[in-house]
Amino acid sequence: MDGVSGNFRWSGLDNRIRSYWWKCSYFVCKQIKHFFISSLIILSFGYSISFPGVVIKPDSFDLKDVLANQVYKSRFSIYNTGKTAIEILDVRPDCGCTDVIYKDRNIAPGESLGISFSFKTIGLDGVVKKRITVYTNDPVDRKRSFILSATIKNELFITPRRVLTYTRNAEGVFSIKNTGKKDFRIDSIFFSPEKIDRTDAAKYNGLVIKAQSTESLNVHTTLSRGAGNGRIVFYLNSEVTPFLKISYYKKKIPTALYLLLILPVIPALIFAFTKNVIVVSRKSVLKSSGKDTKNHPKFAYSCRRCR
Repeated sequence: MDGVSGNFRWSGLDNRIRSYWWKCSYFVCKQIKHFFISSLIILSFGYSISFPGVVIKPDSFDLKDVLANQVYKSRFSIYNTGKTAIEILDVRPDCGCTDVIYKDRNIAPGESLGISFSFKTIGLDGVVKKRITVYTNDPVDRKRSFILSATIKNELFITPRRVLTYTRNAEGVFSIKNTGKKDFRIDSIFFSPEKIDRTDAAKYNGLVIKAQSTESLNVHTTLSRGAGNGRIVFYLNSEVTPFLKISYYKKKIPTALYLLLILPVIPALIFAFTKNVIVVSRKSVLKSSGKDTKNHPKFAYSCRRCR
């Protein structure tokens, strides 16, 4: 401490200690920073080389305009761009109209594996998109997808194809349109007895749908008890569209609708019940007092049973 000014002064030894302390602190901080930077570089480099890289080429394929009732085949490849092997856990199409074939499950680094698939257009119509999902052991992205799209053309169309009903009985008018250049005939009609009790669709067996024309069908169907759905299939002598089907779906009445129907009745029932209770209780009181209840004015409006 300076006796004149009162300010604190460092001695020579203290200055050297302070300088050494700051140098050590700076050195330690610098080494820690270098350690973290080096660790991040090593981890990122090791992360990039220790995991497999999955690439699907091509990742989509468009068949464009195709005919119904046909089978189309193609393939795509899975490439391993990483430094470790890839294991194919599963290759799963999203519907039964697509089948996949592959021979191996392991892909070495820098190698590829071809996945063959067949696409069946039976029973499909219009623009469709199907997905094939590839599951691998890649920890970054275990699922990779291949998209298949097509525009399917039919010679025969039926509208509507779905019928929603709240009861067992369903009646609808259906239209079969022939866009082809020749006439077609309904050869047979099929429906499942477990799903449908009876239907009058059999009367259209042998019906001829002329070229560039539309035929109307008035079909009355009764679903089986407990059946939630059913379908009727019309088989025709067409190679492109060999069958047409109508699907029936029975919907359950929502619980909220039942409540809406019951709630307005509840107050009336409560009022009638309480009214009869009051009448009977007053009558019992008058009877206990020895008064006549038949001609009493309070019970003139009551029913004959309460008297």
